Amino acid sequence: MPASLEPQALSVPQAQYQAAQADSALTDGEKIRNAVDTYFTLRYTGRRLNRVPDLKFLFAIESEGGQTCLEYETGLLQYCSYGWQRHTIQWSAYNYRPEYPQIFVSGNKAIVQVQPWVDYSYADVPEERNTAGSELHTIKVRKAHGAWQLVEDSYESELRDMIPSGTDFHSLLAQLPRAEALWEAEQVSLAQGRDKQARQPADAAGAAGTLSYRTYGRSAAGAYARRYSSNSSGTGSYNLKFKPYASDCQNFVSQCVWAGFGGQDDAAYIENHSLPMLDAIPGAEDWWCDKDGTTSTWHWTGVSYFEDWVETNDSQDRIGVQGCDGSLSSVEVGDVVRQVSQEHVFIVDRVLNLDGDEFTDYNEIYCCAHTENRRDVRLADLFANPSSVRFLWILTYRNP
Repeated sequence: MPASLEPQALSVPQAQYQAAQADSALTDGEKIRNAVDTYFTLRYTGRRLNRVPDLKFLFAIESEGGQTCLEYETGLLQYCSYGWQRHTIQWSAYNYRPEYPQIFVSGNKAIVQVQPWVDYSYADVPEERNTAGSELHTIKVRKAHGAWQLVEDSYESELRDMIPSGTDFHSLLAQLPRAEALWEAEQVSLAQGRDKQARQPADAAGAAGTLSYRTYGRSAAGAYARRYSSNSSGTGSYNLKFKPYASDCQNFVSQCVWAGFGGQDDAAYIENHSLPMLDAIPGAEDWWCDKDGTTSTWHWTGVSYFEDWVETNDSQDRIGVQGCDGSLSSVEVGDVVRQVSQEHVFIVDRVLNLDGDEFTDYNEIYCCAHTENRRDVRLADLFANPSSVRFLWILTYRNP
């Protein structure tokens, strides 16, 4: 879009909102939907233009809640816009298609539940269609001076977990360039400290004639991740041969890694805790799960426990999954992404080589997760700034 048309793209929704709020032929329900739709349309248009929209006219800023919500959501958009501009991550088009489970109106106040679904494509992959907006927003609005305005927007997301309400965005944004610079320096150090391919143990015949190490089937891990994930809430996409947990992210990542090392998606095979699961194996710590639960070691379902176990296995060449803290440049399908400061992980299901070089760039990574459910989502859409994450390379598996 020409630069001269960008301000117009952001001002048109405001004019349409004002006209709708003044239209006596519309019901309160229609005007409320108009206010909410304008809110998300501006957010998505700003995302497409990599600009932070002015949302002030939509909020009841004379109320404490309205002003607080406006400042928080604007701060989040500013935080994300910094990363999206820096890494040239831009939407080329979008289609907004909201779903409204409930609108409850009481006098001049209302509570709205909405899923702001949006289909979009990236400027660098225009032929690919992506979907977002599965999170359920509970929005409080009130009518003042003849117009419905927002007071509160409550929803769950990875970013809100990391940057909670009450954050000092002035300080956060001022510190962001240094945080990104430190993260990039750390990535260089990680890349220099270990060559991913050279340090993997080669398959070798063991005493019993079996392979001492298993090669990681990365495509199998990625395929499993896409098969058993979705962008909708609930457990409908889960593999219920494994017990689902309220916080299911590591359980899901372990399943993907298990599949990559040859795990068979068969109920009897899973219930028998067959390799590559580990159950009461001499010289190994347990790593298993089935439809009734998991081992008490927490290696299968605990984020920090899994990470520590995998890294210890690698450093001491122990039985089981081996991996290490790794750099962005060598991230591949089947590696693990951990949200910094949070017990939350994703599995990399796809890596695009957009620039044709041999290194992985941040905007080339796609991932899947449980709780929040994500399927084949670009990592940079979840975390605009790379300093929000770190990477765990999955390297190999030592057989008993």
